[in-house]
Amino acid sequence: MKLIQMMALAAPLVLATPALADHHKSKDKMAMSAEMDMNKMFVKAAAHSGHFEIESSRMAMEMSGNQDVQDFAQMMVRDHTRVSQQLKEAAGMDLPMGAGPGQELILASLEGMEGDAFDRAYIENQIVGHKMTIAFFEKMAMSGEGELALLADQTIPTLREHLTRAEEIASEMGMM
Repeated sequence: MKLIQMMALAAPLVLATPALADHHKSKDKMAMSAEMDMNKMFVKAAAHSGHFEIESSRMAMEMSGNQDVQDFAQMMVRDHTRVSQQLKEAAGMDLPMGAGPGQELILASLEGMEGDAFDRAYIENQIVGHKMTIAFFEKMAMSGEGELALLADQTIPTLREHLTRAEEIASEMGMM
């Protein structure tokens, strides 16, 4: 009789164990899926941002008459080319090509400018872009995992240096 009572009490636990295991597996799968989605989103956004930085900075190297802007642009090309290569290695895949749609519009508008108007628009876009990129990289560094989170964390100081320099140039140009 006691055996039957013990079996009756244990039956729900025995029957629930596979369901609980499935529930935990499904939670683990959801967490892995969310992490993969975050990683894909990060790779895509970082790749597009890097491409924009490189392309707009190549324009600045050719179109700007301001030596500070040209030097800054050269730093952007060098640093963002390096980070793009590191991103490709950390992601383990080819990166999406080109700037994002909004960034393509900015590139097109920069192409139609020259002189001081170009310099001001370029520097303004660098400030705005770097603020957004820093926030995105900080989120990945804090919430992500693995090589991509480490890359984000290691890149933040460089991005902050870029923002600081762009703000200095803006101040020298009377923009701030």
